[in-house]
Amino acid sequence: MRHVAAALLLLGAVACGDGSVGAVSEQPRTVLQVRDADDGAVLREVELEATAGATEPVLASDVVLVATGAGLTAFDLASGERRWTEAGARLPAAVVGDVVVVARAGGLTTRRTTGEVLWSRDTRGQVVQAWEDQGTVLLDDGGAVSLLDPETGTARWTTRLDCRPDGNSSVVSGTHALVGCGASDGSGLLTALSLSDGAVAWTWESTGSISRSAAAGEHPAVLVDGVAYGLDPVTGRERWHTPTDSSPQRYAPLLDSDRTTGFLRDPVTGSRSAGSVPVSYGLTAHEGVLFGGDGETLRAVQAGDGDERWTSPLVRGPRPITYLDADDDHVVSVTGVGQEEYRD
Repeated sequence: MRHVAAALLLLGAVACGDGSVGAVSEQPRTVLQVRDADDGAVLREVELEATAGATEPVLASDVVLVATGAGLTAFDLASGERRWTEAGARLPAAVVGDVVVVARAGGLTTRRTTGEVLWSRDTRGQVVQAWEDQGTVLLDDGGAVSLLDPETGTARWTTRLDCRPDGNSSVVSGTHALVGCGASDGSGLLTALSLSDGAVAWTWESTGSISRSAAAGEHPAVLVDGVAYGLDPVTGRERWHTPTDSSPQRYAPLLDSDRTTGFLRDPVTGSRSAGSVPVSYGLTAHEGVLFGGDGETLRAVQAGDGDERWTSPLVRGPRPITYLDADDDHVVSVTGVGQEEYRD
């Protein structure tokens, strides 16, 4: 399954797949599908309420998380059955093994994938992602950044920044939490905090606001005013920069798109991968494999050499919108047809 760091970075409560063969229908539909990552075979298919729209799925151990109008629902990967729903919760979620930390109205709730609630607290923090098995990173509106134990919610350290952290521009990179902030003059600041003790390792300033941050292992990249920047993980100095047409809310800066084609960028050089996939909605990557949906077909392509591993038909219908996630074993997709894109 997917390799994650066992700590959670609680930064942003933000919300946000792919599909299979189906008859063209004028009725709104939302379909969750689970595919075999090796050959693209559809293993499970679940019809969701049409009002859910297409939202990003998140793989978490033996379940897939999907945000709908009712909240955040966990579906069993083996059976496709609903396990539990956290009412009012939204994506993203921080996942550590079988522990999931989700943001809900007014606070956070942590569950095992079985549905067992471990802890809950009232806070205005945001969920970002996991880091090994050390804890969950929480960013609150007051500028405090804390590493929380994923099992108990106890703070292991807290560092206060002179800014308001933003979940979209924050990410875990290697052994650091990279926390993005914006200033009133439109400039941006990225602060690298050691995940072991919360100490500031380095800062990086930009003239524009940081709309997105990403990392490949320890190598970070950020998106600022339509330009992707690769940063040195030790010093924070700029390694490379390149313009990008990708929407800042979706793929950039390392998993990138030129609106019709999805590809990976080398985190050290910024160069574009040899392999690419046609894409309209639906793009993700795992262990050097690109998965992309062009509205009709889902493709799996090796990013390094462009070899196509498999193709699989998507759910058919008017105005298809597909979002994806993948790990070692599965590719999951949520496709909405005949409706507007879901807005959280």
